[in-house]
Amino acid sequence: MAAVSLRAPSSPHAYSTLQDPPPEALAKWSLASRAGVAQALRLIKKNLKLVADIYQAQTLFWMAIIVVFIVLNEAPPPDRTWIFPMLVVVLLPAGYLLVIVVDRYLWVTRYLFLLMGAASLALLRRKLVVPAGVLLVAGGLGTASILWSCLTELRDNWNGGREEFAVANRVRELIPPESHIASCGSYERSLEISFWVGARYYGLVSETPEEQQYARELNPNFDRSAARNLPSEPPDAAERLRRFHIQWLLEWPDCPGLPATEAAVFEPAGDFGPVRLLRSRN
Repeated sequence: MAAVSLRAPSSPHAYSTLQDPPPEALAKWSLASRAGVAQALRLIKKNLKLVADIYQAQTLFWMAIIVVFIVLNEAPPPDRTWIFPMLVVVLLPAGYLLVIVVDRYLWVTRYLFLLMGAASLALLRRKLVVPAGVLLVAGGLGTASILWSCLTELRDNWNGGREEFAVANRVRELIPPESHIASCGSYERSLEISFWVGARYYGLVSETPEEQQYARELNPNFDRSAARNLPSEPPDAAERLRRFHIQWLLEWPDCPGLPATEAAVFEPAGDFGPVRLLRSRN
């Protein structure tokens, strides 16, 4: 499913439409048709590139580690136990190739590459005559590559969610639990704030170009089938806001601007760091 525009959460216990999406909102295509096979090949090609990019970010030497690990294990006397870690590397992303691959699905492979690299050095020392200095340099480079990726990810995510949590603590006094929230811009940040305050998030007040792009990538028949199979919605966003009883709106800096019909439904309730909180006039 790739719809983050204004829609009701899928169940009484869901925080957003993306949690337990209804079957009618899922992509409609089948491998039984030529178009379905073509769609599957497009998704697999795109996701294989994503997998390669993720592994490349984990260590620059991921491909070299795999090749050396297999070759050294196959060198006399052969040891076929290399099959098991390689099955992990291959099968871990396999289940996502027809949907989308995200880096957090593959975090475990970073440590697997480290173990395979260490095993390769041990095999080099045992099966080939390699100077100790070469082994030391190779081990240092491989370890540094993996540590660099870990430290880079730690740096990038050190403050992840901190600003959203601070905003949630401030707006908690205004927004009661189980309130209905929508946003203009920043879907993921709005979803996180809604979760922290115990509210139900109804998505963006209008579709974004990114949403349309993802919808068409995941479902080649999006315009003809998925949109038709979703519950009918009023074309006017202001009417949808009233229909879903949206009580609060988070307006972010990346909001393209609220149309006059939607802006008339809300009044300012305060500025909270990067987000402006609007309250329903009803």
